[in-house]
Amino acid sequence: MEHSSLETIELFIQHLTEAMILVNANGFIRSCNQRSAELLDCPQVSLKGQDWRNFLTEHHQARYDNLLSHDVQLGTNCGQPVQHPAQETTLICASGKAKDVELSISYIPGHEPMFVMVMHDLEHHHHHH
Repeated sequence: MEHSSLETIELFIQHLTEAMILVNANGFIRSCNQRSAELLDCPQVSLKGQDWRNFLTEHHQARYDNLLSHDVQLGTNCGQPVQHPAQETTLICASGKAKDVELSISYIPGHEPMFVMVMHDLEHHHHHH
């Protein structure tokens, strides 16, 4: 059952227009959609399995070092998993180019906890307004 719920999320994000990556508790990209691949200048297939922190500036890497506190991992639930509404952050693309994006993070509890990262390209946005 758990497995099929992951497949459902994977299928779901493929069809969304926002750039999204699905990250596991250890910060590795489990799945991503075409928009996120374009945003990060990286082929979709090679995004899978990468540490998503590779795309963050050092300043932000520390902040997202532990997506799940050890309490949550142990099931004692004292700590809060990382989640927040859209916040401006800078991503470093595979090409080495810095991009300003709005990043929101949603936590999906389950047998294998997941995080959905939604990235909204701000530069793109600024050009059109």
